[in-house]
Amino acid sequence: MGGAPGYIRQEFRELEILDFITKMRYEGHLPNSIDGHGSNTIIHQFQEWKGADYVPDQIHPAINGLRSILLNYRRLMVSCGIYQQTQKMV
Repeated sequence: MGGAPGYIRQEFRELEILDFITKMRYEGHLPNSIDGHGSNTIIHQFQEWKGADYVPDQIHPAINGLRSILLNYRRLMVSCGIYQQTQKMV
């Protein structure tokens, strides 16, 4: 498989999600409950609001594989005790 390594694609996906969150905050479309101070917390809060399957339209197909990345991200956060698993993971 060619292209960028998986960790680089993941970094770009997370940056795209954070960019989308920033745009929504600027436009006044983001709920006040998304108020984390770190990127992992903000992404988690966004997932709780939109769902783990949500992929912003702006994410380029070359770096999209977001569903599996987000589920792995959530599993990691649960295993580290950062938050309690509240939804069934597919």
